Amino acid sequence: MNTILVKCPNGWAVAKEKFPTFASELIESRVSVEVASPTEAKISVLVGEWLNANTEIIPCLSIPTGCKYGYQAQLIYRHGIIEGLSRVAAIGELPEECRKDEIGTEEVSSEIDLFLVNKSIEDVYIEFCVNSENIIAMIESGEYLLSISINELGDGVAAINEQLPDAVELAVPRKSQMTFPEDIRRRICSPTSIHMVEAYYGVKSDVVEIAYKAYNSIHDMFGIWPQNIWAMSNENIVGYICRIPDFFEVVRLLKTGLPLIVSINYKKGELTNAAIEETPGHLVVVVGIQDGFIICNDPAADSDSNVRRRYKIDEFGKVWIEKKGVAYVLIRRGQ
Repeated sequence: MNTILVKCPNGWAVAKEKFPTFASELIESRVSVEVASPTEAKISVLVGEWLNANTEIIPCLSIPTGCKYGYQAQLIYRHGIIEGLSRVAAIGELPEECRKDEIGTEEVSSEIDLFLVNKSIEDVYIEFCVNSENIIAMIESGEYLLSISINELGDGVAAINEQLPDAVELAVPRKSQMTFPEDIRRRICSPTSIHMVEAYYGVKSDVVEIAYKAYNSIHDMFGIWPQNIWAMSNENIVGYICRIPDFFEVVRLLKTGLPLIVSINYKKGELTNAAIEETPGHLVVVVGIQDGFIICNDPAADSDSNVRRRYKIDEFGKVWIEKKGVAYVLIRRGQ
């Protein structure tokens, strides 16, 4: 199973082609909202009646607002007669008294920003515990993007097909993370990638500012996926996270004008012309496909002029799609 459950912002008229073909819109019967106070609410989503072992779940909430907000997702389930709860990292500006410890169980591990199902579970819900000074207006307007990516993991194969079109490339501005302060430059591939996509949408942003908004002090990380989505949320842009299973989805999203920020990892020699020889985890922006190559803006290049890279499609498939294929996609209001 490879799917993503989405609840689009009301009033945005977001076209379905802005999501993968396997996306399912959340119906009202699967979502319930409880406002606990003028600043707190809980959004509960029925994920499924049954999930198999070795299933990965990535929750994400993106609110197009100038107000401060934060949230924490927890997964509630049943395994036989056992009822369980697992919780991932808090995201955004969540008051200290609202933050709870990340916890995992034997059935469901907590992996910082995602859940990993180790044993089959039933009656699965995800609760987003949200805090915002504008929570009532947000809930009443329904102007938020909620996404839950659900993927059964396995030995993925990045299918290549000769029918993939050539010469699809988006004019995404280029920025190198290596031009920033020495103490953070090798760690801010995700904020730099977000900056490039925001610039593509005509939004002015500062890489260092995004980086410190995205920074998680508990894990000492700049690259937690939902935290980066939160860091870039503004009045005109929201984002979601999903797993892309093949290059057909890549081309389809590119042709609708959407670049993809993708997570890759590889050893020395696995990616020809790579900006860095090897990496246990790195973010790049996929901007096109051409003559059997994936065109990327790779922020690890030594200068802005060297950011555009052509990676062989078969090699790129192995270091991205066959390594879970995680991507996050930003959507601009009115698209």
